Amino acid sequence: MPTGLPFHPTLGILQAARTLIEGLQLPDASGPLFQAVKLYDSADIDKAFADTLVSREQRICFIIPGRTDYVREVDGRTMVIRKYVEFACLICDTDRLTGVDAVFGGANNTGTIALADLLVEALSGEHLGFHNVCLEPDGGDEMSVTKEGDSDPGRKGWFQSFRTAAGKKGVGIYG
Repeated sequence: MPTGLPFHPTLGILQAARTLIEGLQLPDASGPLFQAVKLYDSADIDKAFADTLVSREQRICFIIPGRTDYVREVDGRTMVIRKYVEFACLICDTDRLTGVDAVFGGANNTGTIALADLLVEALSGEHLGFHNVCLEPDGGDEMSVTKEGDSDPGRKGWFQSFRTAAGKKGVGIYG
């Protein structure tokens, strides 16, 4: 007979993360931290990158599902299966003039580095309304999104990964 907590739905975790991110505000409370927040299927990652270039919003955060792992542990006659969910946030700020302020911030830009720090601070430790869920930041890296052959400097971005436990089940082993 199965025991323990149920597995939490991956889509539910992603949607809850999106809702939380949509509600984040700039430090000076002058508006939302991100003006556009969207979920993308990992198979459409090329579309997410392309959409960063055509978006008219200055500060964007695209959420892309990552790996789902199931880890098994055997304890006597019980096997415990733990689920882990990963996702990444593609964060972009725009500075159409030089591109520098998009990374480091400036008079009209928060900057991708500051946006990433604010996002990590806001999401770290969040339960998202699920029992036994606690978001933890993983690696992050600066990136540029450009279109081949285009003179536009494109967008400066940050790719930030997160991971969380997503429930567990205990299964009796007989035989």
